[in-house]
Amino acid sequence: MEKLPPIPSPPGATFREFRITVLPVLMFLGVLGATLVTWRRYVGPSQLVGEVEAVYAVVSAPQAGLIRELRVDLLQRVSAGQTLAVLVPTDPRVLAARLDVSRARLELLRDNLDVKLRQENNQLSLLQLRLNWFSQRAELASLKARRSFYESELTRQSQLMAWLRERAALTESRLGAGTPPAAAESEPGGNPRSWVMEGAGLERVADYQIAKRDLESLDAEVAEKSRLVGEISAALDAFAAAESSSATEMPASLKEAVALEEAELRQLEEQVKPVALVASMDGVVSVVSRRAGENVVAGETILRLSAVQSDRVLAYLRQPLNLEVRTNMNMEVRSRSRHRESGIGRVLAVGSQIEPILPQLLPKNSATRDSEFGLPILVSLPPGLPVVGGEVVDLYPVAN
Repeated sequence: MEKLPPIPSPPGATFREFRITVLPVLMFLGVLGATLVTWRRYVGPSQLVGEVEAVYAVVSAPQAGLIRELRVDLLQRVSAGQTLAVLVPTDPRVLAARLDVSRARLELLRDNLDVKLRQENNQLSLLQLRLNWFSQRAELASLKARRSFYESELTRQSQLMAWLRERAALTESRLGAGTPPAAAESEPGGNPRSWVMEGAGLERVADYQIAKRDLESLDAEVAEKSRLVGEISAALDAFAAAESSSATEMPASLKEAVALEEAELRQLEEQVKPVALVASMDGVVSVVSRRAGENVVAGETILRLSAVQSDRVLAYLRQPLNLEVRTNMNMEVRSRSRHRESGIGRVLAVGSQIEPILPQLLPKNSATRDSEFGLPILVSLPPGLPVVGGEVVDLYPVAN
């Protein structure tokens, strides 16, 4: 019997057979491989979890005083050495009172000069000139202390004047250039072109002029007093030889009292000078705790700076400690951002005992979120890795 030729199968039947028998196996293997890769590179938990070290610098008051200026604001970038705030160390009113007491003691010393010293005209003139020099310096320091009050008052009045002008300008722009004068006068602010010089505006102008006059008058008095102190100092230098000869005959108690008054006066003069608080590093102002015009005590925090970048990661090895971590061991540092950037770092140090893991490094739904412990290690941050201070990262050991 003659063998019949095979009946050809249509392409649809062949594809159906492939789809039923082969395609499920290929799909299963593909999904399994993708799952393994995803689990290992993106999802798989790590025994090591760390936080990029956040570097801070605190700007605090070196001593009690008044914040006269605050030159930075929140989230502003600063550079090392930049002046952030100006602090007046001592309340000018307290300093003025101490200067008054010092002047009174100087007057008492001048009135209680020994009779024998009065017979020596050169010695007496030199001593009186020196005491007068101390007194004038004390008055000059007192004037400088009062100047900060006058300057603050003038600044406040200037801000009020600027606010009044701004309000007048807003009123004028709201009314429009074509508004009749009668309608402008009926507005609550009055005529914007003369509003600043009427009512409360006139009082502010007067207060501003008074504050400006007081400051200018005090500046002139300070300049004149400085000139007088300089002239007396030059006269004392001219009488240096006479001063040395009178020192041998001057009573030791009086000489010591004058020296003590001079030392205290020099200390008071130093307290008049404002203290500039500067940034210790490049960074960003992350916290502003105090404002200009507030009083602070010694050691109180005024600002806090955050470094622009970090170079270390503080990580914890969870229990059980199945991984041996050594110094200089390579570690892959992987961020948890969308692109999962990573880099190779190096173990800088390993802790000596188990310590509590930072709460932000534990799983959100962990039952032991507040009591889990691990071994701390310090890892260098790979250069160029786009992470910020305080960001959580994962670490994986890499063969050296």
